[in-house]
Amino acid sequence: MSTDVLSEHILKEILGNRPFQYYLQVGSTNDLARRWALDGAMPGSVVIADEQLEGRGRLGRHWQTPSRQAVAMSIILRPVIGSGHLQRVAALGSVAVAEALTLFVPREIISLKWPNDVLMDGRKVSGILTEALWDGMQLTGIILGIGINVRVDFSATPLADVATSIEDHAPAMVQRHLLVRHVLERVDIWQARINQPLLLATWREWLSTLGHSVTITTQHGVVSGTAQDVDEDGALLVSSPDGRIHRVLVGDVSL
Repeated sequence: MSTDVLSEHILKEILGNRPFQYYLQVGSTNDLARRWALDGAMPGSVVIADEQLEGRGRLGRHWQTPSRQAVAMSIILRPVIGSGHLQRVAALGSVAVAEALTLFVPREIISLKWPNDVLMDGRKVSGILTEALWDGMQLTGIILGIGINVRVDFSATPLADVATSIEDHAPAMVQRHLLVRHVLERVDIWQARINQPLLLATWREWLSTLGHSVTITTQHGVVSGTAQDVDEDGALLVSSPDGRIHRVLVGDVSL
């Protein structure tokens, strides 16, 4: 049995002065973080749960966080960015997770799938969900939700070919409190650079989607072609066989 235990005491030691809320079990860390943010939580405050029952992924998908087997956390950010650049927050989240994972597994097996899935050997190990907070037309904050599979066993499930966990690839047990600390450190670093070209340049380096043939399902239909680049807003630029360039901001990518 795993001896990896999260606790409020351990988190206080590793997070220092960062405000946090820790729960053994929650519905959704994003929902709790949203309420905390609306109550005036400081930037960088984080909600962490050992088990999450009603986690959400992109496009309303369910995200499973079994007890002691994964990381579920939601960070309250208050970045100074335009409403058209919200995808940059998802980009910084996925880059932060990818960089943190290099402390546990080889860099070459980690990649990103546009817009914000983190992969190990081509299978999903982490997902990012961003939710904006508005006061009328004014952006007041963003909830950066992060789910990471640490030792979830997908081998006997329908997700065996598409999902994986860190410990499927790591040489030793992964201590979740260390993973949380490293991810938060990288999030802080990249949030400070959110308006710099370096963020998008680094995101591009991690994106395995670029240069490949893709089929993207959007709310307006299906786009097929070659993923060429991402623009300043984080949209994926896809060249179709007829030479047209399609700009996709939201969609589900199949390679």
